[in-house]
Amino acid sequence: MSNTMFECTKEASYILWEHTQESNTLDLWYCAEDIARYFEKKDIMDRETVYATMNMNTYNSEYVAFVREIAYRLYVYSGCDDDLTNWYIAERLLTISEWLDALIKMASVYRIKNTD
Repeated sequence: MSNTMFECTKEASYILWEHTQESNTLDLWYCAEDIARYFEKKDIMDRETVYATMNMNTYNSEYVAFVREIAYRLYVYSGCDDDLTNWYIAERLLTISEWLDALIKMASVYRIKNTD
């Protein structure tokens, strides 16, 4: 289980780095973990749940709240204080199936650990 978590976090962090160009890889690692914990807390355990939210009208409050959560974590961990940049990066990341799969696997591991 820890090997799965390590590999998924590494992949999610790498994809974060590709899109944010943040130089502090440890911060990106923490960002991936934080987003995965958010997914676990909100019971986002498959891509379809994310896609359903992303296919909503961009003015829908659920859509806005969801993207805002991801953008906020990007701000905290990358240090980029440009709201629009973080928003657009969050929207882009949420369309990348490899990134979502890594986060969902991480969230599943957190779920298992929380029930032990």
